[in-house]
Amino acid sequence: MNHWKIFGMVAAVAAIAAILLGPGSASATVLCKKNFKPCTPTTHYTGKIHAVLSGGSFAGFYTTSSEILEICEEATFTGETTNTGAITEPVEGKITALSFGKCESGIKVLELGKFEFHYTKGTNTEGSLKFIETKLTHKSLFGDCVYTAGAGTTVGTFTGGTPAEIVAKATFARSEGVFCPADVTFEALYEITEPASLFIKEV
Repeated sequence: MNHWKIFGMVAAVAAIAAILLGPGSASATVLCKKNFKPCTPTTHYTGKIHAVLSGGSFAGFYTTSSEILEICEEATFTGETTNTGAITEPVEGKITALSFGKCESGIKVLELGKFEFHYTKGTNTEGSLKFIETKLTHKSLFGDCVYTAGAGTTVGTFTGGTPAEIVAKATFARSEGVFCPADVTFEALYEITEPASLFIKEV
């Protein structure tokens, strides 16, 4: 088989894959120390990411009908990246700490899970943050209500900067609890305090 036929077969396979996977399936994402485009390997960021509630804000948990389940005055998120990101993959990591404090009845984290950052194509430094296998519990009149991110839940929008911000708005599905709401919506505004500057770019 000559080179042209081989090339034609490879191109055909690539075209079929593009049709099946769709234009947005690959997540070409890296985190960066500086707002450069492109973000060169010397400015890639890997390591600890720590976020707290933005000053004066709170974390709210609601039913889909906007009934308030819980309001917390404190919330933190800490994670550690496990890769740099690539043309075909997001930035991935493990959640090392996730907490909610000064709540009326309390939100407890049963399983930390993992996280992913996905760059939003066409933006300067915006993306989305996803939680995977994270499990929370809320104490209600009928007992503990457990909600989980399962195979993956988009938590909110990430905007790079000094500091970077996460606008959280996520819906977690009920996994345990007979008389609990079928799902719960979580909203909060986080400010990333470590690192001091963080940006998200396309590879």
